[in-house]
Amino acid sequence: MRDFFHRSMDDFRGENQQYRPFIFAYVAIFVVFVASLIFPMLDIDEETRVVISDYQTPIISLGTMVALLLAAYRTRQYSSVYSRVWLFLGIAQLFYFLGDFVWFIYEILLNQSPYPSICDLFYFLYYPFIFIAILQYPVRNLQSTDWLKRFLDLSSILLGGCPFIGITFWGPSFR
Repeated sequence: MRDFFHRSMDDFRGENQQYRPFIFAYVAIFVVFVASLIFPMLDIDEETRVVISDYQTPIISLGTMVALLLAAYRTRQYSSVYSRVWLFLGIAQLFYFLGDFVWFIYEILLNQSPYPSICDLFYFLYYPFIFIAILQYPVRNLQSTDWLKRFLDLSSILLGGCPFIGITFWGPSFR
């Protein structure tokens, strides 16, 4: 049996095909990251900044969603429990992507203010699925006090988000 360093290029072809989506995703994420670092330094008017941001956000959300769902698919052969966690994270990111995409449609294509709109519903649906993913994450044998601690931790996270959700839904009515 040949070791890793003495393999021919034919041995690597199957592996390269398998990792091609990940390599593409990493390159895309790196390009978007570098663009995000350079973007604030540029001297551009506010309208152009909004347009670039509206294009950039759904692309990032889509890439994240694809990566999470791909992780769920690939993890399924090793662990159905971890696959389910990745799946719920992917579904959560799907709702976030839908919110970003509808926001893009409102602001860029329809030239309307997307606040308040159906986008808020998609953004709001993101949080229950993140919560479900956290609850699905496997833990070692928890004692009753550990479950209480876990419940209090998750509840504090949810309660911490309530003011932001309230501002999103009821804020416009107080203007």
